[in-house]
Amino acid sequence: MTVAATHLGYATIDELARRLKARETSSTELVEQSLVVLESVGVQHNAVASLTVDRARRAAAIADQRRATRNLETSDLLGIPFGVKDAFAASDAPTTWGSEYFRDQRFDADAATVSRLERAGAVLVAKLSMSELAGYGTPSVSGASLQGPALNPWNPKRYAGGSSGGSAIAVAIGAVPFALGTETAGSVVSPAAFCGITGLRTTPGRISTTGVLTLSRTLDKIGVMARTARDCWTVFSHLAREVRPYTTGSHLKVGMVHDEVGESYPEAATALSRAIDEFTAVFPHVITLDRSAYGDWSQPLKTIMLAEGAFAFRTQLADPAFRLSDSKQEAGLRSGTTLFAGDYLAAMRARDAARSTFRRLFSRCDLLMSVSRPFTARPLGTPRASEPQSTADRLRVAANLVGLPGVTVPCGLAADGLPVGLHIVGPLRSDERVLFAAQQYQAATAHHRRHPPGVNKRDVAR
Repeated sequence: MTVAATHLGYATIDELARRLKARETSSTELVEQSLVVLESVGVQHNAVASLTVDRARRAAAIADQRRATRNLETSDLLGIPFGVKDAFAASDAPTTWGSEYFRDQRFDADAATVSRLERAGAVLVAKLSMSELAGYGTPSVSGASLQGPALNPWNPKRYAGGSSGGSAIAVAIGAVPFALGTETAGSVVSPAAFCGITGLRTTPGRISTTGVLTLSRTLDKIGVMARTARDCWTVFSHLAREVRPYTTGSHLKVGMVHDEVGESYPEAATALSRAIDEFTAVFPHVITLDRSAYGDWSQPLKTIMLAEGAFAFRTQLADPAFRLSDSKQEAGLRSGTTLFAGDYLAAMRARDAARSTFRRLFSRCDLLMSVSRPFTARPLGTPRASEPQSTADRLRVAANLVGLPGVTVPCGLAADGLPVGLHIVGPLRSDERVLFAAQQYQAATAHHRRHPPGVNKRDVAR
């Protein structure tokens, strides 16, 4: 059959749920449409690690049967297709972690998040590509992966971002309304911003990481990627512990560094400046912060990542056959084995200092807002150069070190036609608050309704 590559129509979870309830479509139809897009456009952009075709079709048939029983209460995710980063275990598919070394790795049980979503009726259709071992050890060039570099659907000559690039692409091309990713230092925020979608980084511990690749025991977090903050909220509410809707945000005070846009690359500056004006129109209570407010915590973050990553992979690092495709990345990962205990303890002490810094900041304001990245998606093959840290970098690094929840929202297109985003960050365990703020911004703007040009014009034969 032939269907449009974006036959899901970039629909949100709410829109698909309404169509299912009104019998305008079925879960079986949605799943087949999703698989078509993934098998064509998704594969073309190196977004797919593996498809769970049989599993998805069985689950879709069950969802349709449940919905046909009119007296049976159903959830808002019943029959909705979704994907997960290849860091999440799924019992009937390989979990490669983006690495040739783990190509044939399989697990007997699903990740806790996958099980929980399926109990709510959502349908797993794909494992989505990721950077090799989530980029641990810092590769020489971004994008090393078993599936190849994640190609940005807005411009396939640009990188989609890592390490949750496949999840971001799948949502951006309309293959699935939501997907799960992980973040340790920016692996949800960056690809979501580069691909023009909404990405939630949750507080560590709010969502179970059981059955998910563990690289840094104290830094890893689950992320939700979707078209809208409302969709992120819907998924978060099914996965998180003790969810409490946040509805008292009319007087939220937002901390912002003055003239942060001045640090942005020229192609992004105008769009980001306009977006900040839009944001402050929605949240006019602004607390102006000094450029030094967030501090520079990059070295403690790096030390903790390397030390905990080397420990997590101690068995593999002792195997003479263990190799990564990027020798620089492998050397970086191995360097974690040479760190002294004192280095790690000093980094943990620095984390305590960072927590104190942000407690003081949040005594003055309810949220922090920054640009997600000060530039648009980089050309493929761009070396990972050491650049001066921008305000956006400092907030992203600090938020990951401390464990602060955040959400990136699309806020327009730069002069080069690529998406840019805003990064909203809250105190520990304020996931509901940052999602509320993101929903308020999206209620006043339409940037989240944009989608990559040309993708919806491509018909795919199957």
